[in-house]
Amino acid sequence: MRVSVGSPKLRAIAYQAVAIVTAILVGWFLVRNTIANLEARHIASGFGFLAREAGFEITGIEIGDTSLIKAEVVEREVRPVHYQMKTARFPAHRDLAGFDFSESTVNETLVRTLHRGEFLDEAENMIKGVEGAGGLTPKDATPEQHKLEVGYAESWLQNLVYDMMG
Repeated sequence: MRVSVGSPKLRAIAYQAVAIVTAILVGWFLVRNTIANLEARHIASGFGFLAREAGFEITGIEIGDTSLIKAEVVEREVRPVHYQMKTARFPAHRDLAGFDFSESTVNETLVRTLHRGEFLDEAENMIKGVEGAGGLTPKDATPEQHKLEVGYAESWLQNLVYDMMG
């Protein structure tokens, strides 16, 4: 079988060869141009940097430096609250720090006193002899009972603040 110079089969092979050579040349040009531009701007490429020593000192956390540990503890305490707020689909998280007392008729001093829990230590306005409370005042209570009562008071206050601020 003889193939002539003007045959469609030969033209197809020639076009494919030209296309392949063109693609290789364009790829070579792009890679060479990219490498030249990176070198001109002193930008390292590849993984050669792994074998070199760093140009700066790498230090660890000193034992006296607890700021990172404190930040991590705060982050771990805040993360569940954000997750719960997102899961509950509340529109926004509000707390006492963001409440504008000038726009409300609420007594700011009273709310802040309740928030700090000062009334528990002073045992003022406490009802004695309530069924289920064991008839104990905060002064007579064991540390476990006091902790439980503080938890109830904090929960009540949070619900109160949430009801007031939305």
